[in-house]
Amino acid sequence: MKEVIGESSEAPARGRRRAPTIVQSASRVVRILERLLHASSGRTLAELSAELSLHRATMLRLLRTLVAEGIVRREPASNTYHLTPKLWLSLAMTFPEIRSIRDSVRQLLDELASASGATAIVGIPAEGSRTMVLSMYVMPKRALRVQPSPYAPMHVSAGGKCYLASLGEDELREWLLHPLPKMTRHTITSATRLGREVRKVRKQGYAVQREEMGDDCGGLAVPVRDDQGNFLCAVHLATLASEMTEANVRRWTQLLHDTASKISALIGESWPRLVPRRNGSKS
Repeated sequence: MKEVIGESSEAPARGRRRAPTIVQSASRVVRILERLLHASSGRTLAELSAELSLHRATMLRLLRTLVAEGIVRREPASNTYHLTPKLWLSLAMTFPEIRSIRDSVRQLLDELASASGATAIVGIPAEGSRTMVLSMYVMPKRALRVQPSPYAPMHVSAGGKCYLASLGEDELREWLLHPLPKMTRHTITSATRLGREVRKVRKQGYAVQREEMGDDCGGLAVPVRDDQGNFLCAVHLATLASEMTEANVRRWTQLLHDTASKISALIGESWPRLVPRRNGSKS
């Protein structure tokens, strides 16, 4: 594949159509994802560099970016890189053509909303914008209910706190160096305090938010992980702050964990079937 940056300075001949511009870094990322898609045992940095004729330093920068975005993971024991289900999960939540996982997750959210009386949500982290992105939600059949926001800063979202709890200590400390915008008088804007909150989430396995994102709004969330223990998304309940009682938190946390386990199992069953193998491909 020919790779160029920008357009040629020479004017195209009369009657000839100018060739489309190809962004070099985007082209390289696509080629990396193609290689990993058909490599069941992953690829090392050296293998990818050789196969795609890219300098190791360039390849390493691209791989680190993909790892940071959660699309690729590095296996320390073998020093190999693998695709994660996150990209597929995002597509499954976005495109109506991918029905099976979408319909199954919606059914689980419908059951969760009915059992809890709260709005049930699946949120996926957008690391670059430091937000949780709403992928799907189901509202309960009741008069008083919470309409979720399509985007929520991680530090004010229960699901965002679950994501932050999945980071290593060094990654978390680096994340906390950035400003924490204030959204309500209850928003945690202190890096030290948020760090304590996130470490508490790690221990207890769930996160709460109490009017940190909006007045009179509360939330509860647990992580959804793949079979390697990697964070994929969060399943939330959004409700009125007054309903965030100790008894409800205990009952809803169990409901959320049950739902998260079922979503994780759906992903684990579906993801391998969506990764085709090419004849003669190295695996």
